[in-house]
Amino acid sequence: MADGVGRSTLYRNRTPRTEHRQPIRTAPPNALSREERDHLVSVLNSQEFRDKSVRQVRAALLDRGLYLASPSTMYRELRRRGQVRERRALARHEAKKKSQLIADRPNRVWSWDITRLRGPVRGQFLDLHVMLDIYSRYAVHWEVHTRESGLLARAFIENAIRGNGGIAPMRSIPVEALR
Repeated sequence: MADGVGRSTLYRNRTPRTEHRQPIRTAPPNALSREERDHLVSVLNSQEFRDKSVRQVRAALLDRGLYLASPSTMYRELRRRGQVRERRALARHEAKKKSQLIADRPNRVWSWDITRLRGPVRGQFLDLHVMLDIYSRYAVHWEVHTRESGLLARAFIENAIRGNGGIAPMRSIPVEALR
């Protein structure tokens, strides 16, 4: 440090700086040509292999003594062309539409539920049957039973209708089916 400049600074400043450049990407020497990639995709989409997975196609071709590409190369080329998907022909089922009842005023739609309640003795339970008006959330009718059965449910529904002037605003399975 004879002239007031440290040795590391002196040498660092004398070394010419080189710009950091991104390397130019070139295809590897073993990359498939455009014609080979087109042939690969035509084989994958052929009538014989269109419903098979890439690994099944590769195994079948290897059994015949043909090697076109690795599975990852096959997937890469299919992905490049937007064809990566389930290759098997699957049955498509439309989503079931849930039936929906809309109540625009009170006493248009009722819903019922059974809730299990603790009984007076340990291990004993009671069933609370409740009929609700879904518009007002009003409990239209309720009953408590010691057991649950179709006959009790049928009687409960009939009592709810009878107790509300004979109005039956429900749509469901027929009450006769409750046994």
